[in-house]
Amino acid sequence: MIRLRPIELPGYLIPFILRECDGISLLKDGGEYKQILIEPKSVLGQFLYARIKGDKEIREFCLTIYTNAEGRKKVFSTEIINFYNSSEFSIDLSFEELESFYKFIDSYFRTYFCFFVKGYCKGNIYKSKIKKAINEFCDMYDLYEYGYSQNQMRILYYRYTNNGVLSLFQNNNKLNYGFFGVT
Repeated sequence: MIRLRPIELPGYLIPFILRECDGISLLKDGGEYKQILIEPKSVLGQFLYARIKGDKEIREFCLTIYTNAEGRKKVFSTEIINFYNSSEFSIDLSFEELESFYKFIDSYFRTYFCFFVKGYCKGNIYKSKIKKAINEFCDMYDLYEYGYSQNQMRILYYRYTNNGVLSLFQNNNKLNYGFFGVT
């Protein structure tokens, strides 16, 4: 029997992953399954592959996300499976390894946020272009649904741009279940 250990994925990453990763979606029983295949030689694949001990060559990783609406809230579950061939697979990632993977995705997300706002501001002549950029970003990824405000996002944008956006990858930040460490 396969035993799965649940890991709490920050909810704000789900809309980002669903929108920005190529995969196959299937609507079933009022919910949506999205299967995202990750090649071992891709950046995400290399990150995962480096954490798995073993001699078997992995053909691909499969990140599966299930989302469903329960009342006004969305619920979701995720899992990552290693496929060796058509008939062999395993779930070899520990809780710490999964947390590292999600921290890696979180760093991409925060970097994407900063570059989105910078690019939006470069291409606009509006007076309140940072505010408009943050609103558009929050709308694209349902961030207001997770309780984040325009003011929090503005503070975080300036914090990351003042420190350098790539500093997110050079420091060992913990995975925050409040967006960007804001709870």
